[in-house]
Amino acid sequence: MSLRHRAAASAAGVLLVAVSGAAALTAQDGVPVSGMIYDSINGRPLVGATVVALGTDARTRTDARGQFTFDLPAGQWDLSFTHPGVADWAPLLHERGVTVQNGPVAASMATASESTVLGRTCGAGGAVVGGVVRDMLTRVPVARAMVEVTGRIGGREEDLGRIPTDLDGSFQLCVGALPDDGVTLRASIGGTRSRPVGLETHGRRVVATDLNVVVSQPARISGVLTDGGSTEPVADALIRVDGTRLGARSGPDGRFLIRGVPPGAVLLAVEHVRYGRRSTEVLAESGDSVHVEFELHEEAIALEGMEVRVTRAATDRRDRMGTRFDGLDRADIERLLERSNEFVDMMRNANIPGLHLFHDGRQVCVEVSRRTGAFANQCQMVDVYVNDVRIMDAREFLTTIPPESIDRVQVVSPLEAVGRFGGRAVRFGALLIYTMGN
Repeated sequence: MSLRHRAAASAAGVLLVAVSGAAALTAQDGVPVSGMIYDSINGRPLVGATVVALGTDARTRTDARGQFTFDLPAGQWDLSFTHPGVADWAPLLHERGVTVQNGPVAASMATASESTVLGRTCGAGGAVVGGVVRDMLTRVPVARAMVEVTGRIGGREEDLGRIPTDLDGSFQLCVGALPDDGVTLRASIGGTRSRPVGLETHGRRVVATDLNVVVSQPARISGVLTDGGSTEPVADALIRVDGTRLGARSGPDGRFLIRGVPPGAVLLAVEHVRYGRRSTEVLAESGDSVHVEFELHEEAIALEGMEVRVTRAATDRRDRMGTRFDGLDRADIERLLERSNEFVDMMRNANIPGLHLFHDGRQVCVEVSRRTGAFANQCQMVDVYVNDVRIMDAREFLTTIPPESIDRVQVVSPLEAVGRFGGRAVRFGALLIYTMGN
């Protein structure tokens, strides 16, 4: 394995670990989650790193051996960490799933510090541009994609270099000095090119990001459910693609349709109170339309006794930061796709409170709410993040993203945005877009 390959493959300043609900939980009477935070190149522990479990109050710091531990409730959670040694450069993002169940969980995380990346990539001098190229839909790393890096030098856009990605989709390029005005990255494979991604430099010597290219196209799975005894259609069954948020309900004629399925082998599960749960593996290739037929047989289900209590919700709950969700989940998107072909149309048809979109045919401007004063006659563009990566040219990007590849969308108000993204987002808010599998 090449040195560049090793450095990029394991560098991750913020590690994402599965996704669960948005409501904040208290980590009490939970399961121990422990591990080590370390420099992935030289193996040294990162002492004093802050480790958090997003959506809970679990937070701790690593000890003199780089180790941490805290308790989490059962489920799947996002973990992240920060450390002074890597806080001043954008980390390479790599995903890894961790599920908390009954027993202790090991969840070590690693990052390459700026000094080690520089030393291993450029030697005594130079700066490093790095990252990972992924398929936008499946999030699978793309090998042998060509990455081009440009920057403005002396008022002109100059070519700073190009490099193919390694087998894990990673790349690291030594470019000499980084321009103060930032750099722009593009990835291409075959006839497909990614949208350009701009990175701010501000005197840094290491910058990195993920690049997304559309390599595969989403598939569609349709089917029909029938009763194995009477051959009558089965309505109101829930059909899910395991491991994703994709799903549908069968209609009165027993038919269903699921759009936006990531290509590959997927497990299709059918659940119905009368027939129990059935599942089958379906191979859906890129852009395919696959039809399946389920023959269901009645299954007696033993139900335990239950106690139902009704309490009145606190009237101020939706006013507290982090408890309100404005956006679209996959079920909403499936419904809107029936009458929306583009992202702009889908968001307009969603009628999200306070959200305004302006489209001039070439660019899209999105704002959370109208303001007065100096910006009264201007569209106040939100910051746009795709899979937690900020998009620099979001006005053009939003005209190209296929809505069927989107898993969920969240609108973050300016007040809440400052707590999540810092001061630059406090004025206009943020729009968070997550594609399939994220």
